[in-house]
Amino acid sequence: MGVVYRAHDPEIGRDIAIKMIHASMLNQDAEREKLLRQFKAEVQAVGQISQRNIVPIYEYGEMEDGSPYFVMELIQGLELHDHIKKKTVFSFEQMTHLMQEVLRGLQNTHERGIIHLDIKPRNIFLIDCDSGASACAKIADFGIAKLAYIKPDDEDDLTGTPLYMSPEQFLQETLDGRSDLFSTAVVFYELATGKRPFSNAVTLREIFLAVMKTDPIPPSELNPSLPKSFDDVMLKALQKKPEHRYQTALEFSQAVTQSYESFKKSQVPLVKRLSFYGPVLLGFASLVSVFLFSSPDIIVLDSSKAQVVLSVEQQKKVIRLLKVAKAHEITRRYLKPHGSSAFDAYQQILLIDPLNKAAHIGLQNIVGKIISNIEMLYAKGLREHALQSLELAKGLFPKNEALGQLEDTLFR
Repeated sequence: MGVVYRAHDPEIGRDIAIKMIHASMLNQDAEREKLLRQFKAEVQAVGQISQRNIVPIYEYGEMEDGSPYFVMELIQGLELHDHIKKKTVFSFEQMTHLMQEVLRGLQNTHERGIIHLDIKPRNIFLIDCDSGASACAKIADFGIAKLAYIKPDDEDDLTGTPLYMSPEQFLQETLDGRSDLFSTAVVFYELATGKRPFSNAVTLREIFLAVMKTDPIPPSELNPSLPKSFDDVMLKALQKKPEHRYQTALEFSQAVTQSYESFKKSQVPLVKRLSFYGPVLLGFASLVSVFLFSSPDIIVLDSSKAQVVLSVEQQKKVIRLLKVAKAHEITRRYLKPHGSSAFDAYQQILLIDPLNKAAHIGLQNIVGKIISNIEMLYAKGLREHALQSLELAKGLFPKNEALGQLEDTLFR
Protein backbone atom coordinates (compact mmCIF):
# COMPACT_ATOMS: atom_id res chain seq x y z
CA MET A 1 0.00 0.00 0.00
CA GLY A 2 2.97 2.30 0.32
CA VAL A 3 6.56 2.70 1.41
CA VAL A 4 8.39 3.75 4.56
CA TYR A 5 11.58 5.79 4.48
CA ARG A 6 14.12 6.27 7.22
CA ALA A 7 15.04 9.94 7.30
CA HIS A 8 16.84 12.51 9.43
CA ASP A 9 15.36 15.75 10.72
CA PRO A 10 18.28 18.22 10.82
CA GLU A 11 16.27 20.86 12.66
CA ILE A 12 15.72 18.65 15.71
CA GLY A 13 18.62 16.30 15.12
CA ARG A 14 16.75 12.99 15.21
CA ASP A 15 16.06 10.09 12.88
CA ILE A 16 12.42 9.69 11.85
CA ALA A 17 10.22 7.51 9.66
CA ILE A 18 8.19 8.85 6.73
CA LYS A 19 5.31 6.65 5.66
CA MET A 20 3.81 7.34 2.23
CA ILE A 21 0.58 5.95 0.79
CA HIS A 22 0.48 5.23 -2.95
CA ALA A 23 -1.85 7.50 -4.89
CA SER A 24 -3.21 4.40 -6.66
CA MET A 25 -4.83 3.42 -3.37
CA LEU A 26 -7.24 6.29 -3.98
CA ASN A 27 -7.99 5.82 -7.64
CA GLN A 28 -11.46 7.38 -7.85
CA ASP A 29 -11.83 11.14 -7.64
CA ALA A 30 -15.24 10.95 -5.96
CA GLU A 31 -13.92 8.78 -3.17
CA ARG A 32 -10.47 10.35 -3.06
CA GLU A 33 -11.37 13.57 -1.30
CA LYS A 34 -13.61 11.82 1.19
CA LEU A 35 -10.99 9.24 2.08
CA LEU A 36 -8.21 11.78 2.33
CA ARG A 37 -10.32 13.90 4.69
CA GLN A 38 -11.07 10.88 6.87
CA PHE A 39 -7.46 9.73 6.85
CA LYS A 40 -6.11 13.19 7.62
CA ALA A 41 -8.58 13.65 10.48
CA GLU A 42 -7.65 10.32 12.01
CA VAL A 43 -3.91 10.89 11.67
CA GLN A 44 -4.22 14.35 13.19
CA ALA A 45 -6.26 12.94 16.07
CA VAL A 46 -3.63 10.29 16.78
CA GLY A 47 -0.95 12.98 16.43
CA GLN A 48 -2.45 14.79 19.41
CA ILE A 49 -2.03 11.75 21.64
CA SER A 50 1.08 11.67 23.80
CA GLN A 51 1.07 8.18 25.25
CA ARG A 52 4.08 5.89 25.40
CA ASN A 53 2.27 2.87 23.97
CA ILE A 54 1.28 4.67 20.76
CA VAL A 55 3.79 5.40 18.00
CA PRO A 56 3.69 9.22 17.84
CA ILE A 57 2.91 11.04 14.59
CA TYR A 58 4.72 14.33 14.10
CA GLU A 59 3.32 15.69 10.83
CA TYR A 60 0.85 15.05 8.00
CA GLY A 61 1.15 16.20 4.38
CA GLU A 62 0.39 15.39 0.75
CA MET A 63 2.72 15.08 -2.25
CA GLU A 64 2.11 16.87 -5.54
CA ASP A 65 0.25 13.87 -6.91
CA GLY A 66 -1.99 13.84 -3.85
CA SER A 67 -0.31 10.89 -2.14
CA PRO A 68 -0.64 11.33 1.62
CA TYR A 69 2.33 10.92 3.92
CA PHE A 70 3.05 11.38 7.57
CA VAL A 71 6.15 11.69 9.67
CA MET A 72 6.39 9.46 12.71
CA GLU A 73 8.78 8.17 15.32
CA LEU A 74 11.40 5.76 14.02
CA ILE A 75 10.93 2.62 16.10
CA GLN A 76 14.08 0.84 17.25
CA GLY A 77 12.65 -2.58 17.91
CA LEU A 78 11.11 -5.69 16.40
CA GLU A 79 7.52 -6.36 15.49
CA LEU A 80 5.74 -8.85 17.72
CA HIS A 81 5.35 -10.82 14.48
CA ASP A 82 9.14 -11.31 14.38
CA HIS A 83 9.16 -12.76 17.88
CA ILE A 84 6.29 -15.12 17.07
CA LYS A 85 8.02 -16.23 13.89
CA LYS A 86 11.27 -16.90 15.79
CA LYS A 87 9.27 -18.74 18.47
CA THR A 88 10.63 -16.46 21.19
CA VAL A 89 9.59 -17.82 24.58
CA PHE A 90 7.90 -15.29 26.86
CA SER A 91 7.21 -15.99 30.50
CA PHE A 92 3.66 -15.53 31.74
CA GLU A 93 4.76 -12.37 33.53
CA GLN A 94 6.37 -10.95 30.39
CA MET A 95 3.35 -11.77 28.28
CA THR A 96 0.85 -10.22 30.68
CA HIS A 97 3.06 -7.13 30.89
CA LEU A 98 2.95 -6.76 27.10
CA MET A 99 -0.83 -7.30 27.06
CA GLN A 100 -1.26 -4.52 29.59
CA GLU A 101 1.00 -2.28 27.50
CA VAL A 102 -1.18 -2.77 24.41
CA LEU A 103 -4.43 -2.41 26.34
CA ARG A 104 -3.17 0.77 27.98
CA GLY A 105 -2.58 2.27 24.55
CA LEU A 106 -5.99 1.15 23.27
CA GLN A 107 -7.74 2.53 26.33
CA ASN A 108 -6.17 5.91 25.61
CA THR A 109 -7.27 6.00 21.98
CA HIS A 110 -10.71 4.48 22.54
CA GLU A 111 -11.47 7.21 25.07
CA ARG A 112 -10.86 9.67 22.24
CA GLY A 113 -13.19 7.84 19.90
CA ILE A 114 -10.37 6.34 17.79
CA ILE A 115 -10.40 2.63 16.98
CA HIS A 116 -7.59 0.81 15.21
CA LEU A 117 -9.38 -2.00 13.32
CA ASP A 118 -6.15 -3.78 12.41
CA ILE A 119 -4.51 -4.94 15.64
CA LYS A 120 -2.11 -7.71 14.65
CA PRO A 121 1.47 -8.77 15.47
CA ARG A 122 2.90 -6.63 12.65
CA ASN A 123 1.38 -3.49 14.17
CA ILE A 124 2.78 -4.07 17.66
CA PHE A 125 6.43 -3.19 18.23
CA LEU A 126 8.55 -4.38 21.15
CA ILE A 127 11.16 -1.91 22.31
CA ASP A 128 13.50 -1.47 25.26
CA CYS A 129 11.85 0.51 28.01
CA ASP A 130 12.98 2.64 30.93
CA SER A 131 10.76 0.93 33.51
CA GLY A 132 13.12 -1.98 34.06
CA ALA A 133 10.78 -4.42 32.31
CA SER A 134 12.28 -6.60 29.60
CA ALA A 135 10.28 -4.89 26.83
CA CYS A 136 7.56 -2.35 26.23
CA ALA A 137 4.98 -2.30 23.44
CA LYS A 138 3.99 0.39 20.97
CA ILE A 139 1.01 0.25 18.61
CA ALA A 140 1.47 1.58 15.09
CA ASP A 141 -0.68 2.41 12.05
CA PHE A 142 -3.82 3.92 13.55
CA GLY A 143 -6.12 5.00 10.75
CA ILE A 144 -4.13 3.27 8.04
CA ALA A 145 -6.13 0.06 8.23
CA LYS A 146 -9.24 1.84 7.05
CA LEU A 147 -7.41 3.36 4.12
CA ALA A 148 -5.51 0.21 3.19
CA TYR A 149 -8.62 -1.89 2.70
CA ILE A 150 -10.90 0.69 1.12
CA LYS A 151 -12.13 -0.32 -2.35
CA PRO A 152 -14.39 1.49 -4.83
CA ASP A 153 -17.33 -0.59 -3.63
CA ASP A 154 -17.28 -0.08 0.14
CA GLU A 155 -20.12 -2.51 0.72
CA ASP A 156 -17.98 -5.45 -0.41
CA ASP A 157 -14.92 -4.44 1.55
CA LEU A 158 -13.38 -6.03 4.61
CA THR A 159 -11.55 -3.61 6.87
CA GLY A 160 -8.79 -5.47 8.68
CA THR A 161 -6.59 -8.55 8.48
CA PRO A 162 -8.85 -11.65 8.38
CA LEU A 163 -6.76 -13.81 10.72
CA TYR A 164 -7.19 -11.23 13.50
CA MET A 165 -10.60 -9.78 12.66
CA SER A 166 -13.59 -9.74 14.98
CA PRO A 167 -16.92 -11.31 14.00
CA GLU A 168 -18.51 -7.88 13.60
CA GLN A 169 -15.76 -6.89 11.14
CA PHE A 170 -16.60 -9.90 9.00
CA LEU A 171 -20.30 -9.03 9.20
CA GLN A 172 -19.56 -5.36 8.39
CA GLU A 173 -21.52 -4.20 11.39
CA THR A 174 -21.01 -0.95 13.27
CA LEU A 175 -17.62 -1.19 14.95
CA ASP A 176 -16.29 0.13 18.24
CA GLY A 177 -13.35 -0.47 20.56
CA ARG A 178 -14.54 -3.96 21.46
CA SER A 179 -13.47 -5.10 18.00
CA ASP A 180 -9.89 -4.07 18.84
CA LEU A 181 -10.12 -6.02 22.09
CA PHE A 182 -11.11 -9.20 20.23
CA SER A 183 -8.13 -8.75 17.88
CA THR A 184 -5.82 -8.15 20.85
CA ALA A 185 -7.00 -11.42 22.39
CA VAL A 186 -6.25 -13.28 19.14
CA VAL A 187 -2.72 -11.82 19.05
CA PHE A 188 -1.89 -12.80 22.62
CA TYR A 189 -3.54 -16.20 22.34
CA GLU A 190 -1.08 -16.83 19.52
CA LEU A 191 1.82 -15.48 21.59
CA ALA A 192 0.86 -17.65 24.58
CA THR A 193 0.22 -20.90 22.75
CA GLY A 194 2.09 -20.68 19.44
CA LYS A 195 -1.21 -21.11 17.62
CA ARG A 196 -4.06 -18.81 16.65
CA PRO A 197 -7.45 -19.59 18.21
CA PHE A 198 -8.71 -20.49 14.72
CA SER A 199 -5.45 -21.94 13.43
CA ASN A 200 -6.93 -24.69 11.27
CA ALA A 201 -8.58 -22.14 9.02
CA VAL A 202 -6.69 -21.24 5.83
CA THR A 203 -9.02 -19.74 3.21
CA LEU A 204 -11.03 -16.60 3.83
CA ARG A 205 -14.23 -18.66 3.99
CA GLU A 206 -12.70 -21.09 6.51
CA ILE A 207 -11.47 -18.22 8.65
CA PHE A 208 -14.90 -16.59 8.54
CA LEU A 209 -16.68 -19.80 9.57
CA ALA A 210 -14.15 -20.50 12.34
CA VAL A 211 -14.42 -17.01 13.78
CA MET A 212 -18.21 -17.11 13.65
CA LYS A 213 -18.81 -20.69 14.79
CA THR A 214 -15.76 -22.25 16.50
CA ASP A 215 -14.99 -21.95 20.22
CA PRO A 216 -11.25 -21.65 20.88
CA ILE A 217 -9.42 -24.33 22.86
CA PRO A 218 -8.51 -23.07 26.38
CA PRO A 219 -4.92 -21.75 26.12
CA SER A 220 -3.65 -23.89 29.03
CA GLU A 221 -4.49 -27.04 27.05
CA LEU A 222 -1.96 -25.95 24.44
CA ASN A 223 0.52 -24.50 26.91
CA PRO A 224 0.36 -26.25 30.32
CA SER A 225 2.49 -23.54 31.97
CA LEU A 226 -0.41 -21.10 31.70
CA PRO A 227 -2.76 -20.83 34.68
CA LYS A 228 -6.43 -21.74 34.41
CA SER A 229 -7.37 -18.18 35.34
CA PHE A 230 -5.84 -17.02 32.06
CA ASP A 231 -8.19 -19.36 30.16
CA ASP A 232 -11.17 -17.50 31.60
CA VAL A 233 -9.74 -14.13 30.59
CA MET A 234 -8.97 -15.12 27.02
CA LEU A 235 -12.16 -17.03 26.35
CA LYS A 236 -14.22 -14.08 27.51
CA ALA A 237 -12.23 -11.68 25.33
CA LEU A 238 -12.85 -13.99 22.34
CA GLN A 239 -16.62 -14.14 22.71
CA LYS A 240 -18.50 -13.86 19.41
CA LYS A 241 -20.82 -11.07 20.54
CA PRO A 242 -19.27 -7.76 21.63
CA GLU A 243 -21.66 -7.42 24.57
CA HIS A 244 -20.31 -10.68 26.02
CA ARG A 245 -16.68 -9.52 25.96
CA TYR A 246 -14.86 -7.00 28.11
CA GLN A 247 -16.44 -3.66 27.36
CA THR A 248 -13.31 -1.55 27.68
CA ALA A 249 -9.57 -2.02 27.39
CA LEU A 250 -9.30 -1.05 31.06
CA GLU A 251 -11.68 -3.84 32.09
CA PHE A 252 -9.70 -6.30 29.97
CA SER A 253 -6.43 -5.12 31.51
CA GLN A 254 -7.79 -5.45 35.04
CA ALA A 255 -8.80 -9.05 34.31
CA VAL A 256 -5.29 -9.77 33.04
CA THR A 257 -3.85 -8.26 36.23
CA GLN A 258 -6.12 -10.39 38.40
CA SER A 259 -5.10 -13.50 36.50
CA TYR A 260 -1.42 -12.72 37.02
CA GLU A 261 -1.90 -11.91 40.72
CA SER A 262 -3.73 -15.21 41.16
CA PHE A 263 -0.86 -16.96 39.40
CA LYS A 264 1.70 -15.36 41.72
CA LYS A 265 -0.24 -16.41 44.80
CA SER A 266 -0.28 -19.98 43.53
CA GLN A 267 3.51 -19.98 43.54
CA VAL A 268 4.22 -21.07 47.12
CA PRO A 269 6.99 -18.96 48.71
CA LEU A 270 10.42 -20.54 49.00
CA VAL A 271 10.34 -20.82 52.81
CA LYS A 272 7.01 -22.62 52.74
CA ARG A 273 8.27 -25.00 50.09
CA LEU A 274 11.29 -25.86 52.24
CA SER A 275 9.14 -26.54 55.29
CA PHE A 276 6.76 -28.62 53.21
CA TYR A 277 9.46 -30.92 51.88
CA GLY A 278 10.90 -31.32 55.37
CA PRO A 279 14.30 -31.46 57.00
CA VAL A 280 15.62 -34.28 54.81
CA LEU A 281 15.33 -32.20 51.65
CA LEU A 282 16.64 -29.18 53.52
CA GLY A 283 19.70 -31.22 54.36
CA PHE A 284 20.20 -32.22 50.75
CA ALA A 285 19.66 -28.63 49.56
CA SER A 286 22.11 -27.28 52.15
CA LEU A 287 24.75 -29.86 51.24
CA VAL A 288 24.46 -29.14 47.53
CA SER A 289 24.42 -25.36 48.05
CA VAL A 290 27.77 -25.61 49.86
CA PHE A 291 29.25 -27.26 46.77
CA LEU A 292 27.56 -24.77 44.46
CA PHE A 293 28.43 -21.53 46.22
CA SER A 294 32.00 -22.43 47.06
CA SER A 295 33.30 -22.99 43.55
CA PRO A 296 32.84 -21.31 40.17
CA ASP A 297 33.63 -24.58 38.37
CA ILE A 298 31.11 -27.06 37.00
CA ILE A 299 29.96 -29.49 39.68
CA VAL A 300 30.21 -33.21 39.09
CA LEU A 301 27.52 -34.66 41.29
CA ASP A 302 28.23 -37.91 43.09
CA SER A 303 25.71 -40.42 41.75
CA SER A 304 26.23 -42.60 44.82
CA LYS A 305 24.50 -40.01 47.00
CA ALA A 306 20.94 -40.69 48.04
CA GLN A 307 18.53 -39.74 45.29
CA VAL A 308 15.03 -38.35 45.70
CA VAL A 309 12.45 -40.52 43.95
CA LEU A 310 10.24 -38.19 41.94
CA SER A 311 6.64 -38.82 41.05
CA VAL A 312 5.56 -38.52 37.42
CA GLU A 313 3.99 -35.15 38.23
CA GLN A 314 7.20 -33.92 39.86
CA GLN A 315 9.24 -35.08 36.86
CA LYS A 316 6.94 -33.13 34.54
CA LYS A 317 7.23 -30.06 36.75
CA VAL A 318 11.03 -30.24 36.72
CA ILE A 319 11.04 -30.45 32.93
CA ARG A 320 8.66 -27.50 32.72
CA LEU A 321 10.76 -25.45 35.16
CA LEU A 322 13.93 -26.18 33.15
CA LYS A 323 12.21 -24.78 30.06
CA VAL A 324 11.12 -21.71 32.04
CA ALA A 325 14.67 -21.20 33.33
CA LYS A 326 16.11 -21.41 29.82
CA ALA A 327 13.51 -18.94 28.55
CA HIS A 328 14.52 -16.49 31.28
CA GLU A 329 18.17 -16.93 30.37
CA ILE A 330 17.43 -16.14 26.72
CA THR A 331 15.85 -12.84 27.79
CA ARG A 332 18.67 -12.21 30.31
CA ARG A 333 16.37 -12.37 33.30
CA TYR A 334 19.02 -14.05 35.42
CA LEU A 335 18.24 -12.74 38.92
CA LYS A 336 15.27 -10.43 38.62
CA PRO A 337 12.47 -9.63 38.77
CA HIS A 338 12.17 -11.48 42.05
CA GLY A 339 9.97 -14.53 41.71
CA SER A 340 10.24 -14.71 37.91
CA SER A 341 13.86 -15.27 36.91
CA ALA A 342 16.18 -18.10 35.87
CA PHE A 343 17.57 -18.16 39.42
CA ASP A 344 14.09 -18.66 40.91
CA ALA A 345 13.23 -21.43 38.44
CA TYR A 346 16.43 -23.34 39.19
CA GLN A 347 15.86 -22.94 42.93
CA GLN A 348 12.37 -24.39 42.58
CA ILE A 349 13.85 -27.38 40.76
CA LEU A 350 16.32 -27.99 43.59
CA LEU A 351 13.48 -28.01 46.10
CA ILE A 352 11.96 -30.90 44.17
CA ASP A 353 15.18 -32.62 43.09
CA PRO A 354 18.17 -31.38 45.17
CA LEU A 355 20.71 -33.28 43.05
CA ASN A 356 19.40 -32.11 39.68
CA LYS A 357 22.56 -31.63 37.62
CA ALA A 358 21.00 -29.31 35.01
CA ALA A 359 19.82 -26.92 37.71
CA HIS A 360 23.26 -26.78 39.36
CA ILE A 361 24.98 -26.17 36.05
CA GLY A 362 22.37 -23.55 35.18
CA LEU A 363 23.00 -21.67 38.43
CA GLN A 364 26.73 -21.68 37.88
CA ASN A 365 26.28 -20.46 34.32
CA ILE A 366 24.25 -17.60 35.76
CA VAL A 367 27.16 -16.70 38.06
CA GLY A 368 29.51 -16.65 35.08
CA LYS A 369 27.21 -14.39 33.06
CA ILE A 370 26.71 -12.05 36.00
CA ILE A 371 30.48 -11.75 36.49
CA SER A 372 30.93 -10.95 32.79
CA ASN A 373 28.19 -8.32 32.99
CA ILE A 374 29.73 -6.71 36.11
CA GLU A 375 33.14 -6.55 34.40
CA MET A 376 31.54 -4.97 31.33
CA LEU A 377 29.74 -2.33 33.41
CA TYR A 378 32.94 -1.55 35.29
CA ALA A 379 34.93 -1.25 32.04
CA LYS A 380 32.34 1.23 30.72
CA GLY A 381 32.79 3.40 33.80
CA LEU A 382 29.41 2.46 35.29
CA ARG A 383 30.94 1.68 38.67
CA GLU A 384 27.78 2.15 40.74
CA HIS A 385 25.73 -0.12 38.46
CA ALA A 386 28.47 -2.74 38.60
CA LEU A 387 28.58 -2.56 42.40
CA GLN A 388 24.78 -2.88 42.66
CA SER A 389 24.83 -5.97 40.44
CA LEU A 390 27.63 -7.46 42.52
CA GLU A 391 25.79 -6.86 45.80
CA LEU A 392 22.65 -8.50 44.39
CA ALA A 393 24.64 -11.53 43.21
CA LYS A 394 26.46 -11.86 46.54
CA GLY A 395 23.15 -11.86 48.36
CA LEU A 396 21.97 -14.82 46.30
CA PHE A 397 25.33 -16.62 46.09
CA PRO A 398 26.89 -15.67 49.45
CA LYS A 399 29.60 -18.35 49.42
CA ASN A 400 30.73 -18.06 45.83
CA GLU A 401 34.47 -17.44 45.81
CA ALA A 402 34.54 -15.95 42.30
CA LEU A 403 32.22 -13.13 43.35
CA GLY A 404 34.38 -12.44 46.39
CA GLN A 405 37.51 -12.32 44.24
CA LEU A 406 35.79 -9.99 41.79
CA GLU A 407 34.87 -7.65 44.63
CA ASP A 408 38.48 -7.62 45.88
CA THR A 409 39.78 -6.93 42.38
CA LEU A 410 37.40 -4.14 41.37
CA PHE A 411 36.26 -2.43 44.53
CA ARG A 412 39.00 -2.81 47.15
